[in-house]
Amino acid sequence: DDDDEDEGERREKQKEEKIVLESSIRLMMIKMMMMMKTMTTMMKGDDDRSQSSSRIEKSSVCKIRYRTSSKTPAIVSRFLSSRHGSGVLLSTEKYAAANEIDAFNREDFFVLTAAHVASMAGTRRDGLECVFPSDFKKEKAVSVQAEIFSVHERLDLALLRVVSSPSSVSSVSSLLSSRGLELPQKRNEKMKETQRVRAFGYPMAYANPFFSLVGDSEQSNGEIIGYSEDCTHIAHTSTVSSGCSGGPLLDDDGYVLGVHSFGDKFYGGEADVAACCFEMDLIDMLNKPAQSPSDWDTSTINEKIMKSSLKAMREIFPDIPEKEAKKWIL
Repeated sequence: DDDDEDEGERREKQKEEKIVLESSIRLMMIKMMMMMKTMTTMMKGDDDRSQSSSRIEKSSVCKIRYRTSSKTPAIVSRFLSSRHGSGVLLSTEKYAAANEIDAFNREDFFVLTAAHVASMAGTRRDGLECVFPSDFKKEKAVSVQAEIFSVHERLDLALLRVVSSPSSVSSVSSLLSSRGLELPQKRNEKMKETQRVRAFGYPMAYANPFFSLVGDSEQSNGEIIGYSEDCTHIAHTSTVSSGCSGGPLLDDDGYVLGVHSFGDKFYGGEADVAACCFEMDLIDMLNKPAQSPSDWDTSTINEKIMKSSLKAMREIFPDIPEKEAKKWIL
């Protein structure tokens, strides 16, 4: 009897492994076809996008890391600063003005990122900093203090507010006022399979040792291969590595479709999934500021992400077993 049970378990495991392997092969083939199409398009040139737009896109993407204090031991500071995510500066003024949001003023700048990136702040609301590329390549990147402003009630999304001291308001404003990207108005407005997309972010050094941590964000081109029924998640073929979590996924018009949430491989694999953000999501987050550290606590956020992302995975990749889907998510 025990032998029969063992044989049954082995067959079940082999069946599951076969399904995962077949899914991986399909994803790899899709990505290869998408890459060939993308390379062909790139060879023809990106005539539909101006250099100015490209510069604004790259300068709006930032690296997000834990902000250590002067009292933090040097060795601890180096470790905490080595972990980072990514984010994107949003053009929020029109949304706030149209909806009479009390928490907004003209000196405010907001960065959209993933909720699991925001959780790096720990118990400190102002425990993060955003590092933006300089306007001049020879100058160093510019760091600005940021605080957690809001966390989405269901999705892997968070909003950070750039914090300026009275003495730095003008310098921060001059740095960021010409930057910032917009979101689509409607949930299904920009959702089309095979549509070209571009993922931006700052990979960890060990995820891409040839990448300069001081330079511009890294860009990876791909296409949409699926999305959830309620358009909360997009699956795409752009390669996204560790450190790029929270980085934006842009369409050809430069709209932010969402931010990187999870994928099939830690170092960037065949498929990645972005948590979508639209105008209404932004307005909701601007209207509902986070109240306490429990709102961005890691365990709270992980539970939230697993619930919404697992639902999306069932809809986008129905052939992938739940056990494997969970490995993608966390």
